Amino acid sequence: MVDAKRKWLLICLGLFISLFFLMMTNSPAAEKPPIKVGVLLPYTGVNALAAKLTSDGVELYFDEIGRKAGGRTIQLIKEDTELNPTVGLTKVRRLVEDHKVNFIIGPLSSAVALAIHDYIRKQKVIQVNPVATTRELLEGAVNV
Repeated sequence: MVDAKRKWLLICLGLFISLFFLMMTNSPAAEKPPIKVGVLLPYTGVNALAAKLTSDGVELYFDEIGRKAGGRTIQLIKEDTELNPTVGLTKVRRLVEDHKVNFIIGPLSSAVALAIHDYIRKQKVIQVNPVATTRELLEGAVNV
């Protein structure tokens, strides 16, 4: 089951990044800043193993493409949600406001996903949600 999740995550992430860079290929690569990807997972606590496996899958994909896309380097910035919705919201704000991430990968917990959902939508940050599912999150979602 973990392999299927990892494969799904890699496919979705590859599609999102590919589409993003197809639109951005007209300007010279030397002038472009790195692509910042926030990885928001529960690295501590009861879901630490699932977070590690998800994080390893993300790292594997970016390693396989040479950590570059569209001539830009890809920078991963990891934050630990501690499986806590309040902490997750604080950490996603840090990723968006302080680190200026272009994408968010995560979280694993539906409770954390619900806590950050409105904020991410208002900030217009692309989110790849590998696992967290509730009816509230899936309404109007794009199926890949």
